[in-house]
Amino acid sequence: MSELDTDADFIRRVTSCLEGWLTDDDVAVTADLLRAQEAWEVDASLVEIGVYGGKYLSLLLASAARTRSRVLGIDTFQFKDPAAVSADLERLAAELMPWLSLHQGSSRELTPESFLALLGRPARFISVDGSHEHTDVLHDLRLADAALAPGGLVAVDDFLNPLAIGVNRAVNAFLETGPSLAGVACGPNKLFLARPSQAERYRQHLEGHLLASPTARGELFRSRLATWRGLVEQDFFGSPLLLYASG
Repeated sequence: MSELDTDADFIRRVTSCLEGWLTDDDVAVTADLLRAQEAWEVDASLVEIGVYGGKYLSLLLASAARTRSRVLGIDTFQFKDPAAVSADLERLAAELMPWLSLHQGSSRELTPESFLALLGRPARFISVDGSHEHTDVLHDLRLADAALAPGGLVAVDDFLNPLAIGVNRAVNAFLETGPSLAGVACGPNKLFLARPSQAERYRQHLEGHLLASPTARGELFRSRLATWRGLVEQDFFGSPLLLYASG
């Protein structure tokens, strides 16, 4: 079996070697949700707004390579040159590169129409991790809403991070405007959203994964659930939100 087919090997070999900040909990849950999409044959492109060193992007690329899908990375690349990002990914996982396209520029310059044109087709996974200013995140969430496939997921970085208040404001403002997206799960540094018709499917899948997991994350989830369900699930704008973390 190729290392690309084993999440733990790929994360060790590629993801952990790239620049960026990402918790083990968020890595594992993202990898699991991407596997669910593959099993459910959610056939569409993937995109990340805010690439930096490509750490989170690598997880999307691994999934894209397995399904022969396109990944688009959008960034101003003010902190790291796109050639350097590509070189790092090429060095660690050359097999991923045919599926990757990088776009240098601000997502604020994109309209829903031009965003979709860049993607070529709706997206099954959209990572919102660019500017953390309120107006910018709100703009990116609207882009994601316009481009998300019916069975897709949106991952919002730094939700509930006290150093990123703008993200919290933007998410709350966006979800107050209507039910086009609903909460799925929230961890140490990621909030996952889906279409209301698909959110429960993702929640049930992830809860099953956590209940069966032999990790500290799974152990804590089971312990909290045995105490009170409110420790692992809370209301979030009228929908349940699954909570996961290893500590």
